[in-house]
Amino acid sequence: MIVTGVDEEIAKAFAALPFDHLIFTGSTRVGRLVAEAAGRNLTPITLELGGKSPAIVDLNTAAERIAYAKLLNAGQTCIAPDYALVPEAAVQARRAPAPITENGVFVN
Repeated sequence: MIVTGVDEEIAKAFAALPFDHLIFTGSTRVGRLVAEAAGRNLTPITLELGGKSPAIVDLNTAAERIAYAKLLNAGQTCIAPDYALVPEAAVQARRAPAPITENGVFVN
């Protein structure tokens, strides 16, 4: 059973049910509540808590790939990039706005 988008009280009540194993992905704060509730039944748990996934960027190929990775499964993957680490020189080189063609496509 997969349950998504619930508030912390529902998550806590759900975690208190006697499952064989419980997997939770979310914040550390709610993860603690889930672990506490699951512990009452000695339910084994797997927690994926609040990690951040940087993307180290080569601007020549990065934008399309980062967008794909972020939008994969609506961003609901533990490896969806949250921010980009870009060399300062590359940022400075790209400060000028990119020209736009008549059909609205960005070009170099």
